Amino acid sequence: MVKYVAAALLCHYAGKDVSESNVKAICEAAAAEYVAEDAAPFLEKIGEMGVEAAITEGSSKLASVPAGGAAGAPAAAAGAAEAAPAAEEKKEESDEESEDMNFSLFD
Repeated sequence: MVKYVAAALLCHYAGKDVSESNVKAICEAAAAEYVAEDAAPFLEKIGEMGVEAAITEGSSKLASVPAGGAAGAPAAAAGAAEAAPAAEEKKEESDEESEDMNFSLFD
């Protein structure tokens, strides 16, 4: 779905009509698969609303999403720092185990 949104925005800002043929051409130029059944509902809705109205409506919806991730970031970083040594120890153990198998990929 994101590829259709991006293609529609490219059409709009290039001054082209946001049509199925233009969106399909942009997808094909980017080597992205165009599936008409997937794109049709979006193109129908964007045709009814218009790109500017869709952006305005989407922006107002995003404004209501809580952005509480910043408070948890330091705690997550501290947790990740504590987990890193444990992961290194486990990796070293697995390297030692593979050496015990008497198996080489290059022989």
